[in-house]
Amino acid sequence: MSQLTPSADPLRDAIIPGSPPPESQSWSALAIAGFVLSLVGCLGITAILGLILGVAGIAKTRGGRRRGYGLAVAAIPISIVTGALCLGGLYYAKKVGVVYMARINAVKDVVGSTPDEAAAAFATFRKGCAEGFVVKASDELLTVWLASVREKHGSLVSIDTTPMPLQGGGGLQINAKFVNGPAPIVFRFSKASQTQMLIDYLEVDGLALGESP
Repeated sequence: MSQLTPSADPLRDAIIPGSPPPESQSWSALAIAGFVLSLVGCLGITAILGLILGVAGIAKTRGGRRRGYGLAVAAIPISIVTGALCLGGLYYAKKVGVVYMARINAVKDVVGSTPDEAAAAFATFRKGCAEGFVVKASDELLTVWLASVREKHGSLVSIDTTPMPLQGGGGLQINAKFVNGPAPIVFRFSKASQTQMLIDYLEVDGLALGESP
């Protein structure tokens, strides 16, 4: 009478007939892709793709049909968080860009204003200035400063609205073209109001309006 030989792999004998052994199950490409894209969701579209592929990955891996269920589940909240961060960053960048352009246009209007336009240009300019600077930048002071700019450089011809951040931050430089040639225009923001970007210093090629930082 022969003796039965015990199975070398009891776990293999316990597998349901017709189902693949655990080691043969492949990873779900959807789950992996969804997780990876969710991590780089700061790019915007990748967060959306990560969310979609994460949901699809859950469907593909549910019930243990494929590996990667945990990655697919994790991709959903990660995509939401990184997508929200992306939207917040874009909103802030747009807001900063709008304020920058408003300050540049106000400076342009002041420097390029004619005597008839000066009062209106000065009023608009002061709306974007720090409180202390507004008090100092009276119409009389602005008129004298503008006259010295025109005497040295002539009338403003054009301005490059592409700003260049100053070394160390805290302000911008824009390049302008006057009748007598090119000259840089520099304006700095008050350190007490960096988030609002309120001007407290304006200079045209060495001719300063306000106290030098």
